[in-house]
Amino acid sequence: EATAAVLGAAGNIGQIMAQLLAPQVKKLWLIGRPGRLAQLEPLKALLSSQINGHHHKDFSIQLSDNPEVLREVELLVTASNAVEPLVQPDMLGRHPMVICDISVPGDVAETVPQLRPNVQLIRGGIIALPQNPDFFIPGIQLPDGQLFACMAETLLLGLEGQQTHFSMGDIRMEQLQYLTKLASK
Repeated sequence: EATAAVLGAAGNIGQIMAQLLAPQVKKLWLIGRPGRLAQLEPLKALLSSQINGHHHKDFSIQLSDNPEVLREVELLVTASNAVEPLVQPDMLGRHPMVICDISVPGDVAETVPQLRPNVQLIRGGIIALPQNPDFFIPGIQLPDGQLFACMAETLLLGLEGQQTHFSMGDIRMEQLQYLTKLASK
């Protein structure tokens, strides 16, 4: 019954996150850059075809370039490539909300957790290494035992002996499912 949004829905990661969320929610906002909503139309069509007949009868997909729509969402995934935070406390509603910020650098202003106690913020895009809490890469400003998700993906593929990568082109659901299996392994 939740309303969700994907900020940065036109990008590779935003598109795959929208595909993961769509079957789980009643309403999905795809949020893009001002003046570029046409870029979201193919994703809207894809999601509509994927869930046609397999979802809540009142399901809807909406497009927006206005951050004001964030006031109505309960679930938000941010996946932009902005260099400054896009999500500010005054953009959010007063109801309980979960935000998964998978952008690096983050899309959610540092003040959101302090000023909005109704918001549960999950900073994604960073993976903890379960078997090596002391691992670090010089020059990467992360705590020991943590990697950026893109680095962890490469590490998983390397440990599996894969000679291919998923770093270029569209992200496919099969790739995500394969990486999830490797991560579990």
